[in-house]
Amino acid sequence: MSIADFFRREPKSLKGIKERSGVAQGAELALPALKPITGEQARAALKRSRARREEGRGAA
Repeated sequence: MSIADFFRREPKSLKGIKERSGVAQGAELALPALKPITGEQARAALKRSRARREEGRGAA
């Protein structure tokens, strides 16, 4: 095996690619669905996060 073969980007054959791709897709689908939040909820969460960060800076 030459160095050029080692760094080759494309596989010599496509055998097994579908099976490997299926594993990644299955793992992605196994994640729980997140419920959407409103802009108001997002702003409230951001405000809480900023308050926690400020609180942490004062303690140091």
